[in-house]
Amino acid sequence: MTLSRLRSVYADILAQDSGAYQRHASQMVAQIDAGVLPDTAPLPIAVWRFGDNQPIVLLALGRTVSEYSIRLKSQFNATL
Repeated sequence: MTLSRLRSVYADILAQDSGAYQRHASQMVAQIDAGVLPDTAPLPIAVWRFGDNQPIVLLALGRTVSEYSIRLKSQFNATL
């Protein structure tokens, strides 16, 4: 999606919605207009180990994408 299309989507939200959606859309339009749209986001990760071979990896996301799973499995299998 291009930045102009993204801005258009957020402008539509500004015109139609209210509350939190409108506040978020307003911030996004301001960032797009200022040219400071972030291209990264922090991802807190915690690892708990139970027993010898029982790591549990906790990600601060609502969902886990498959690439994270592949990377974490390869990294932790090498260290167990």
